[in-house]
Amino acid sequence: MIYHSPVYGRQWKASTRIIRYLIPFVYDNKLGEVGYEKVMVRLTRNDYEPDICFWDAETAAKFGQKQSAFPPPCFAVEILSESTRERDWIASPVGIKMTDYALHGIREYRIVDTEHETIEQYLLEGNIFVLAQKLKDGTLESEVIAGFRIGVKAVFEE
Repeated sequence: MIYHSPVYGRQWKASTRIIRYLIPFVYDNKLGEVGYEKVMVRLTRNDYEPDICFWDAETAAKFGQKQSAFPPPCFAVEILSESTRERDWIASPVGIKMTDYALHGIREYRIVDTEHETIEQYLLEGNIFVLAQKLKDGTLESEVIAGFRIGVKAVFEE
């Protein structure tokens, strides 16, 4: 028997709401490519499937039609769940994914906590992430995707 770990409704809905704003913005402005769910990002010691990620146009132009593993994106979003919380977040003692993302030059990393309805924005400084802001309300503007902003409440409310 094969058991796949399904996503909870609150994570799935938060992801869908972010994508609903991000994809049209990126494609309408010809900024690059957006990946989500099953897009494999290959790093030196681990491979990951970020919940949402973005590559700039220059990097995305090199992607092949049959490519199945991609280089580190410029921007990544992880939506916390019980099973991934320790890997996604440096606040945990493990934080391996966040460390790997920083060491591979992902310039902006966001952690969406659906339980507490917050979004944390981390920016790369050297080879570590620094918390730029943690919001429960207001608007979060990307430092990497020029002009992209999203209301925090829009991610969590029906």
